[in-house]
Amino acid sequence: MTLFSYSASTTLLADGRPFLLIGELMWTLLFPAVGVLLLVLGLRDRAKARRAQPPYPVGYPPPGYPPPGYPQPGYPPPSYPPVPPRPTAGRGLITAGAILIAVGLAGAVARVADSAGERKAAESFSPPVKIGQCITGEALGSGAIGTNDITSCTDPQGVFEVVSAGVQDAKCPDGKREDTSFARWTNDAYAVCFVPNLLSGHCYAAIHGTPTPGHPNQGNTLEPVDCTDASANFTVVKRVEAADFDLCPPGTKQLMWTMPPRTYCTGPPS
Repeated sequence: MTLFSYSASTTLLADGRPFLLIGELMWTLLFPAVGVLLLVLGLRDRAKARRAQPPYPVGYPPPGYPPPGYPQPGYPPPSYPPVPPRPTAGRGLITAGAILIAVGLAGAVARVADSAGERKAAESFSPPVKIGQCITGEALGSGAIGTNDITSCTDPQGVFEVVSAGVQDAKCPDGKREDTSFARWTNDAYAVCFVPNLLSGHCYAAIHGTPTPGHPNQGNTLEPVDCTDASANFTVVKRVEAADFDLCPPGTKQLMWTMPPRTYCTGPPS
């Protein structure tokens, strides 16, 4: 997770969900749609070719054929031209369309199965915290989350809010496990993703930590501090439970998440 700072850009809080959804929609809808279009065009070209092709060469058989007295059971003679081969027009479009449709449907089925599997697995476990609860920055920084670390989200100490919880390999709301913009905590069974829960009018300090083999969750965190404290990095001027680029007053930095929808306007400590 990237820590807050007054100089941070809006990308620090962007969870990437819109881009993930765009990618999923392109895979789920665009490929099959293009496939259907190519299939229709290919079938149309093939139908046109069939209509344009005569059943036999023009002018055959010649006038007066067969001659009088020709034995009818042997008609047409062995030299009569064979039926023209079926047209191949549109074959490439039909093949490409069928492939795109199959790939799109296979991907959609795989994603549905993956999502269903993650939901079913998550229901079988009980992470240490639930969605909507908040914990202290000290708990997240230490890598150990206990019952006493859960606090009210209106408490200035509850600087991290749970936005997802599941099995150990579960993804955060931005679809990532690594390099996610959420704070991600894991143990042998669970994975929990947090979004900073900051209050208007409060100042915060960014605490930098280093994970170790014995404490893999130990790392960066945030702590509420007095605005006159030398460790204060920024103040929250405004917080809005919406994702919008036009909510912050001039002179502030806007930091936005889309899931959950939240916008922070930050400024230097004062």
